[in-house]
Amino acid sequence: MNTTPDTTARPTLTALADTHFGGDVTALVRLLDTLTTDVLRAARIERHQERSRGGQAQS
Repeated sequence: MNTTPDTTARPTLTALADTHFGGDVTALVRLLDTLTTDVLRAARIERHQERSRGGQAQS
């Protein structure tokens, strides 16, 4: 059985930072640290309300 982790299955923090934060891993980690259940719930409600009004919320 192969116990080597499959690193291609999920992007790394570095890859995510390169794609969305200009390579700034620290900024990505700061963002992730601020994401609480309440913040995520509020974002979901906001997206739902935008769609209900006929707008095109970004995912």
